[in-house]
Order: sequence, then C-alpha cells, then structure tokens
Amino acid sequence: MQKGEHCVGDSSLIVIFLKNVKSHLPLRVLVLALSFHAVCFADDISASKPNSIGKSTSNELAKGGSIDLTSELSTPFQIALVAPIQFARSDRSVAGLRIDILFGKNENTRGIDVGLVNYTSNDFGGLGFGLVNIVGHDAKGLDFGLVNYTSNDFWGLGFGSVNLVGHDGKGLQCGAFNWAKGDFAGIQSGALVSVAEGSFHGIQGAFVSSTTGEFKGLQIL
Repeated sequence: MQKGEHCVGDSSLIVIFLKNVKSHLPLRVLVLALSFHAVCFADDISASKPNSIGKSTSNELAKGGSIDLTSELSTPFQIALVAPIQFARSDRSVAGLRIDILFGKNENTRGIDVGLVNYTSNDFGGLGFGLVNIVGHDAKGLDFGLVNYTSNDFWGLGFGSVNLVGHDGKGLQCGAFNWAKGDFAGIQSGALVSVAEGSFHGIQGAFVSSTTGEFKGLQIL
C-alpha cells in the first residue's frame, strides 16, 4: 500500500464521523483538512524513524565511536541451573544478582555472583562466592572460592585454595596456591606457593615464593 493510500484510508474514518455531526459546512471542511494533515504527518514520522536511527548509528561508527548497548543487553537478575538452561541468555550481561545453582554463564557480571561454578565470559566487578569463579577477561572486586581464575587483569581480594591471574594483579591473594603470570602489586599469602612471573611490589609469603622480574618489598619464606 502506498503512503498516499494509507492517508486517504485513515481520513475516510474521519469523514464518516463528520457526517454524523451537525455543524457549519466551512468548519467541517477545516476540521477534515487538519485531521488529514495530522494523519499523514504521523505516518511520515513513523516511516522515518528506522532510517534516522540507522543514519545516527552509521555516523557514530564513521567517526570512530562505539555504540553502547549495555543497557539493552543486561538484566538485573539471573538464575541458572546449567547453562544454557538459565533465565537470561549466555550472551547477555548481569547488573545486579546472579545465582548459579550448578553452572551459569554470562557476558559481563556486575554485582553479587553466587553459585557452584560462576563463569563470566568478559569482565566481572563485584562480589563472587562460589566453588569455582572464572572470569574470561578483567576482574575487579572480591572473590571467595575453592578456585578463583581471572584470564587477564585482577584488582581486588582473592580468597581461595587456588588463585590464578592470567596477566597483572593488584591487591591480595590469599590461599594455598597463588600465581600471577604478569606483574603483581600487593600481598601474596600462600600456604604452599606464591609466584609472580613478572615484577613484584609488596609482601610475598609462602613455603615457596618466586618472582621472575624485579622485586621490591618483603619476602617471607
């Protein structure tokens, strides 16, 4: 259906209505004309919205900017049995509370994360309580678990039997086995092993303590 046909069709309803109204002929003509114009104007606005949004997005990308879709892809609550059997899809983020009964997986997590195995594909920020806490990129906050693993950088407090950081760490690692593959600044306190493969600034204590790069601080054996 053409746009003009759409406008005429909508206006015909107004004509039928006006036939039942006893009023002066010029006034009826004026009301009909204004109504016809309003319907056509609304139709034009509705049709132009997708194009204007697409044009705005294209302009942002052309300028080298990024489009933030976090608000559209996040949920304030997540409960999971075993991913993908969960309230929100695995590619969505959680900003609030996540409960992973057995195993839960989401893109980003902000808030409180509780469960048996908590897996965040990208970034994590908040409080994590689980048997195993896994973060695919950066983590900021507090982790309590048997195993705490952050693939990239970690800033915060990690309490667990095994604390592993794939890149740099800053804060506290407390457990039987602490390992940072990059630099670490803060405290590594381990019953068995504390290792920083890069430089270390702070206090390092364990039965076996090791730093490959520069060491500044106190090492307790």
